[in-house]
Amino acid sequence: MQWRIGGPRDDDIDHVKPGDIPTMHRALGAYLSARDQTQQAVRMVETEDITDDTAFRSSSSYGISGNTHRFWSLASARRKIGYRPRTTAR
Repeated sequence: MQWRIGGPRDDDIDHVKPGDIPTMHRALGAYLSARDQTQQAVRMVETEDITDDTAFRSSSSYGISGNTHRFWSLASARRKIGYRPRTTAR
């Protein structure tokens, strides 16, 4: 399982300065809460079959929370491991 984690970064939501819209948008789009990170890690370990459409036993999943600013798809994580993010960026 390849896990592509969206955050934290230097432009993490806690470090965004007021009025810095581009950095805020990036931080919100890559936001991953501790709760969602834990759920996704557990599901990746516990999922028995991650075989993809080409019969390879591998998968890729983006580690981000479910918010309207995200710019990566959660479709694979939802379908393959049952990931259901509950946290949205503040």
